[in-house]
Amino acid sequence: MTSQAFDSRIGATLEGANGSIKVTAEGSVGGLEFFDTNQTARPLNLADPSRPTLIEDLVAPDKPNSNMSNAHAEVGVIQQAYEAGVTQGADMSIVVRGQEPLCSYCSSNVWDMATRAEL
Repeated sequence: MTSQAFDSRIGATLEGANGSIKVTAEGSVGGLEFFDTNQTARPLNLADPSRPTLIEDLVAPDKPNSNMSNAHAEVGVIQQAYEAGVTQGADMSIVVRGQEPLCSYCSSNVWDMATRAEL
């Protein structure tokens, strides 16, 4: 894993979000760029608890990454690319920046998301 430059958006609050940005994830696949944040910094219109992630059946409902209200940035960025229809058989790079290390949930959930998205 290579250290990346600090993201200037860390600490900012996006319009419609409940909290400030602590983690960002930028994904690139098929020539398209995707961006997401930690769950509390995601604007409420994108943090929909009724919008499941690809791995909702693998994650307990009260744990991170089961839906877009509690999804961490890494999972959210893969979900966006999948919903855009660009993941099947593609390669995706993701750069994660922020104040938090990759958590234990995401260390396994990112692999599961990539598998389900057919990356």
